[in-house]
Formats: sequence, C-alpha cells, structure tokens
Amino acid sequence: MYLANVLKYFLIVVVTLLASMADFSFPFCFADVSLSKKAKETCPSTDPNCKLSNEREGDYRLYQIDGVETGFVQHVKLQGISYKIITRSMKPLLFEIPDFLSENECDRIVQLANQEGLMDSGTLDTGYDDFGFRNETNHDSDESDSSENESQCKEFMDSFDKSSDRKLNAEELKPFFDMYSTVRFKENDIRSLLLKLGFDKDKDGELSYRECLKANVSALEDYIDNIESSDPLYKTRYSQQAWLSVNNDSDPVLVLLQQRITELTKLPREMIENSEHLQVVRYSVYGHFHAHYDSSFKKDKPCCIKNEEQGDTCNLCRYATILYYLNNVPEGGETAFPIADNVTYDEEEYQKKGLDNLSTRCHDSNIVVKPKKGTAILWYNHHLDPSTGGMGTMDKYSLHGGCDVKKGIKWIANNWINALHMHYK
Repeated sequence: MYLANVLKYFLIVVVTLLASMADFSFPFCFADVSLSKKAKETCPSTDPNCKLSNEREGDYRLYQIDGVETGFVQHVKLQGISYKIITRSMKPLLFEIPDFLSENECDRIVQLANQEGLMDSGTLDTGYDDFGFRNETNHDSDESDSSENESQCKEFMDSFDKSSDRKLNAEELKPFFDMYSTVRFKENDIRSLLLKLGFDKDKDGELSYRECLKANVSALEDYIDNIESSDPLYKTRYSQQAWLSVNNDSDPVLVLLQQRITELTKLPREMIENSEHLQVVRYSVYGHFHAHYDSSFKKDKPCCIKNEEQGDTCNLCRYATILYYLNNVPEGGETAFPIADNVTYDEEEYQKKGLDNLSTRCHDSNIVVKPKKGTAILWYNHHLDPSTGGMGTMDKYSLHGGCDVKKGIKWIANNWINALHMHYK
C-alpha cells in the first residue's frame, strides 16, 4: 500500500510539471524540428546567434528581413559593427542601409573594377525579339503581298487603333513603340519617323491600313538600332561595367563584404557563394538604366549558376538585389522605384504614361533614392513560396531603374543573390 501511494504521488507531480511546462516559453530562438516545411520561421535581426531551420541539411526554406512597415527602423550588428536598416517600402520589400560600406571599401572596389577593365553594359532579354509583326524583305511590298502581311497589319490596327478609323496617329502609335522598342519616342518623333522612312505616303501624320501594307518593317528596325547605338539619350541602358569574382584568393574587401551580406540576409552560405560575381557599374553624364526587373518571371527552366555562359538553357533567378553606392554624385543618378507600394499596377496604363523612361520621368516614381557613398539598398525580387518556403513568384512592384546622371560620375555595385535549383521548385 505504501509503494502504491508513493507511485500515485509521483505520477501527480509528473503530470503537474508537464502541465506547467505547456505554458513555458523558451527565451531563445527555437526551431521546432516537428514543424511542417510550410511553416515560416523568422529570427530577430538583432540576434546573430539565432539559426533558421534552412541551415539544416535538406531544408531549403529561405528568409526575408521583416520590414514591419514603411519607415520602420531597426538595428543589426554585423562583424561587430551596428548598422541601421530603414524600411523604404513593403511592395517590394525594400531597405536602405546607410554606411554599409566604408569610404575605403568603396574606393577599393572602384579601383579593382578599373584594374579588371570596363565594358559597355547590356540588358536582359525582354522576351520581345521584334516589333510584333516582322517583314523579312528589304523592299517595299504592294497590296498583293502575302496574306500573312495583311493579317499582321490587321492585328496591328485592331490592337492600337483606338479611334477605329483604320488609321494610327502618333498618340496611338506611341504605346506600340513603348511596348516593343527600347527607344522612347515622343509623338513629334514618331511623326518625323513616319515621314523619314516613307511610311506616311500622304503626309498626313498618320499610318493608314494601306500604308501599313507597304511599310518596310526591316527599315524601321535598322533605324531604331542606329539610334540606340549612336545616341545615349535613347538607350535603355547607358553605362560601363566590370565583374569581380569572390573566392579565397580575392581581395580582402570583397571577402569581408560577402561575409557581411551573409550575416545580413541570414541566407545559406552556399546560396551567397554560388551567386553571380559582384557587378561594378560606371555611369557618366546622361548615364541611366530605364525601369526594369532584375529577375525572370519564368519558371520553365533551371536557374542559372554564377556567371557561366549557359545561353537560353536557364533563367535568371535573382531572389534579392543589394545595390551599393560607391561615390557621391553631384546631381542626378538616383535609383527609382516607379510603382513601389502602389495599391494596384496596370501595366498598360503604366506604359502609356511612359513611366519607365527614367530620363524624363524619374521624379514621378513613388520612391527615389539619392546616391550617397557607402549606402546600400536591399530589395527582394521574389516573394516566398507559401507552400515550400523557397523562392516564389516575382514581385511585380520590384520594377526599378537608374535615373540620368546630370553632373559628374556615378559608381555603383550590385550583388545579385541567386536562388539555387533546390530553392525554386
């Protein structure tokens, strides 16, 4: 009987202890291994010892800094130094980090880029290979040309003839040029172009259906290519660039920077080390990069790895971008986010207004960041996938670009953090 009472008392104590532990909160970051992979974990940015479950082998959930709300300020200690992180927008999740690089670090990166050698910058493939209707011949056609040409002109008229008069004036033609060309024409430019190329046979400032049938589209393409190559004001991008690789033998400044962004982003080290090389860009007067996306909307191919030439066999999967300002610009050179924190986004209306032309519409953007030496801005090009915790769909509000440099030179560097194949399934 005595042993029975002792056992009974012992069981009561155990049950009581278990019940009390149910309300107990552990005072440190705790990743419950029983959590589903659908769960999203976060760590306080102020806790460098907090480890996310994506650091466990086989778990490919990614992390995003919590922006809280636009204007929110938080502090994080990286490599023993405290940094201020300012939330600039929630769509996309965009942060400004003053003094992320020291003056000496900025100067050293510029020096390394000059030593590497600069070349003219290119642009991403927009997905548009022509003007929507291509005429392969280099001579004028007549009205008896192929039914394909008639079909193309009919589709062209149906798409852009808002007044339904079978004619396209400069106002109606402008969205066409904005959609299928990198050159940003004004309406007067379009009327002059129609005359110069002989499209406007009756010289009324419009393109009729009959004139469309006779139009030499190849001549139009050549004309625009010549403008892009000779006049920087019309280019989508006007700058020079160099690529700096980071490995064990790299300059100590580059190695320390890579370690710093690993701590900042709390992303797997493997992901940071296998991302693209550091891109350093120099913009002179008129230098700009009209509004664009850094990553791809597509998910039909594996993600590209580093800077390897892989042709069209892979997609750019740039999960996040970190942009560093390497000098102070006397005037211009801002980074603009035209639709950041918009409630909605109407792409057709946006293109019609020409808001992607940052040479003329820079300060019509919702957010404009002035370049300041040492400042970094970080934004996420993709959402997190709610079902896997990996890289999800593109954030359409991450549209951004560089405004014209009006005085002096602008130096920046870009770290694109690429998702690996296991992060994007």
